Formats: sequence, structure tokens, C-alpha cells
Amino acid sequence: MSSQPPVIQNFQFQSYDPDRLREVINGADLEHTILNPWDCSGKVKHWHDDKLSIDRGFYSFPVFVRGQFAHRKLCIGISRGKEEPTWVNGQHLEDSSLQVYAEGAEMLYRAGASTDWAALTVSRETLQAAALQHLGFELDLPAAGMRNYTTPPGPVDRLMTRIHQNNRPFSNLNEATEEPGDQVLRLCVEALGSQVLEQAGRIEARSKYRVEVFRRADIAIRCLIDEGANYSSTLVCGALGVSERNLQLHFQEALGISPKRWFRQIALNRVRSSLLRNKGRPGIVAEEAMKYSFEHLGRFSKDYRDLFGESPSQTARRDPERLP
Repeated sequence: MSSQPPVIQNFQFQSYDPDRLREVINGADLEHTILNPWDCSGKVKHWHDDKLSIDRGFYSFPVFVRGQFAHRKLCIGISRGKEEPTWVNGQHLEDSSLQVYAEGAEMLYRAGASTDWAALTVSRETLQAAALQHLGFELDLPAAGMRNYTTPPGPVDRLMTRIHQNNRPFSNLNEATEEPGDQVLRLCVEALGSQVLEQAGRIEARSKYRVEVFRRADIAIRCLIDEGANYSSTLVCGALGVSERNLQLHFQEALGISPKRWFRQIALNRVRSSLLRNKGRPGIVAEEAMKYSFEHLGRFSKDYRDLFGESPSQTARRDPERLP
């Protein structure tokens, strides 16, 4: 039984701030980048006790997320995209799949608009103890990186339903014999125990190659931005040793956009972050536009408004919303 009552926090937002969601999953550091113009609203729910933490969210907008999970905890992820399948670490996800990220694992994640996601953060020892208790055997968990588990729909549906209930009063949920966190752990190990691993050697090797090409291209593009340079497909392809056509195909699969557009999206997201951090400083809009190689201020302002739904000067006057 848990020794402390659970902590519950709910948060809703109506505008996009690229820095506000970095710690949206317990212990993680996740950089969010909006992909296309959209109504940028959402909600995030946090629940944790002394065994595990549960983070659940809904984003109205398409987003790319890159970063790292907690160093001493596993993370079990579920993502259900209504507009399009979610792509993570080289694989497209099914609604009935679970992803297990090892301690400190890195993630490259793209989700379409109207995506529901949930993340359970728990120690390896606690998860395996629950597996032994409810399954009679330990789970085959990744020692590093991410592993995708495809299960029958029923176990994951029951787990998601229970996660949703963890943000409401626990009436009629058999708490006399099992606490809410223990129920979630039981349903989680039952879902993982019913796995049909999507880890055939050929699929795994192909996914690793795809995500490695994308990861290196993403780093090369960010280096160009950091240096204040313009986008160059010649430099990016030369650094990776791939053709421009192959690079285009990898980005279309991962993000649904071209590498050049991704360069622009990152730059615009960084400008927005700077404007929000330096609210009210004279000349900040022109300064940040020049810093990120936007040579035509009129075109920059239009691109910025098209993506975020407001002008750069409006952002510079905005009070940023924060997670509790």
C-alpha cells in the first residue's frame, strides 16, 4: 500500500509556449516544436504517489518532441493520434501499442493534431515486482533505448481508461483491496505481458537506420541555425552521406515536411521562446529575426503569424503561461 496520498494537478492552456512543456513528463527534458499553424490549446494532467507518476495530455496541434527521459526511471508511453499515426524513434505506432523507454532513453516523437498521450514513470524494480506478483514472471524490458510492444486492444484500452480515472475521485474502483497506483501498475504489466513484440530483426534494423539518419540530419540543421547560417541541403546531405532525395524521404516519413521547412520551423520556435523570455525589451523582435537569419522582416512576420496565430510584437507583450 502507498504511504502517502496521491498528488493530482490539472493544467489547461490556450496558447503555445515552446518552453512551458519541457518537463511535462516527470523527470524528462523534452523540447516541443510546433509543426504547422493550428489552434494551440491543450490540457495536461499529473498524478503521482510514492510508487509511480502518471502524466496524461491532449494537444490540439501537430508537434515534434525530442529529448531525454529520467535517468533512474523507466517510462511507459501510450499515444493515440486521431488525425494521423504517431511516429516515434523510427516507427509508426498503433493505438494498441505501448512503448517502454529505458532509463535516460532519448526520444524523437512526432504526433498529429488531436493526439491523446499518457506516460507512466516508474522504477524498473517496482515494475518487475508488479510483474512477478501479477504475471508470475519478470518482463523482457529494454536495457537501453526504446522498445515498442504491440498488444491486443483490450489490455491497453483498460489501462488508458484507468489512467483517465486517476484524475477523478476514486468511487466504485475497488479501493478497499487495491490502491489506484497499484491498479495502474497491474493493468500496465498485464498489457505488457500480453505483448506481441514488434521487434523482428529486419523491422528493428530498418527503424534504427531511419531514426539515425533523421537524428543526424536534425543535429546538422540545428548546427546551421546555431551558427546563424541559412539552410543548405548540400551541407546537410554532405554531412550525412545521403542523397537529397533520400533526405527528403526520411523527413516526409518522420515529420511530413521537407528538411528546409523543418529548418524554418525550428528557427521560428526559437524566436518565440526568446520573445517570451525577453518580454518588453526594445528592439527584441528585429534582433531575434536577424539572429536566426530572417533577412526580410515582413516575410518573417507573416511566417510567424501564419504559424503561431499572432504577430511577433504581440508575443513580445504576452505574459507566458506556466505549468503549476
